[in-house]
Amino acid sequence: MNLETTIKELIIWLIFTVSVSLLPLIIDYMIRIIKTQNNPSLEDLTDGQLLLIAVALGAEAIGSVLFKGQNYSVDEIIIIGVSFLILLFASFLYPSIIDLKQSQRLQSPRFVLKVTLVLFSLSLTFSFACKWISLRQ
Repeated sequence: MNLETTIKELIIWLIFTVSVSLLPLIIDYMIRIIKTQNNPSLEDLTDGQLLLIAVALGAEAIGSVLFKGQNYSVDEIIIIGVSFLILLFASFLYPSIIDLKQSQRLQSPRFVLKVTLVLFSLSLTFSFACKWISLRQ
């Protein structure tokens, strides 16, 4: 696949996979502003929604790489492996956060927010790398 086609495919992925997956959160945030006329706090993101999106992005990107049947370099294997570890960590963290919030035992929402944002950012970055790997084969 040539570079122009690869870039087009990555743009399509960013628009239709990443942006559309974030759309419900963006709309929810806007509705909260309209209803309350106040900006919702970033701690509203401590309910794990970004973790679910991180898992979905990671799973889709890893799936696009694994089923190509290609031989990968060590660097590519590391990228795919790290993507998988991020996916696993976000998958296991999400139910814990939900349980802690429902039982009102969540002690540090700020820490949860930071971890959620870091995992989402890492997932987005490594998912992008996986998509790049899958498209250039």
